[in-house]
Amino acid sequence: MLGIPADEATISRGEEALPDVIKIIEAQLAQNKWLPGAEFSLVDRAYCPILNVIEKAGFSFAGYPKISACLDALRSRRARQGTPSRLLKKPLWLPNSSFRP
Repeated sequence: MLGIPADEATISRGEEALPDVIKIIEAQLAQNKWLPGAEFSLVDRAYCPILNVIEKAGFSFAGYPKISACLDALRSRRARQGTPSRLLKKPLWLPNSSFRP
C-alpha cells in the first residue's frame, strides 16, 4: 500500500480478532434493527463503510444474517443511491489478497 510494506503480523492479529468483533455486532443487531436501537443513526452511517471494506477485503458475512440484512438496508438508503459507483468498488489501497481467517 502506497509503497509501504505490509506488516503481516499486524494483519494476522486483526484477521484473528475480527470474527469476535463481528459476533458482537451481530448480537447487537439481533436485538435491534439498527446498531444503537430502533432508529437509524450516525452510528449506523459510520459503520456502513467499515463493514463494506471488511466485506470487500474478502470477509464473508454469510454466517451473520443480521449484519447482512443491516448492510442491505444501509445500501438501499436513498443517500447511498447517489454515491458514484466508482466509490462503491474495492478501494485501491486494499491489498489484492482475500481475508485469511
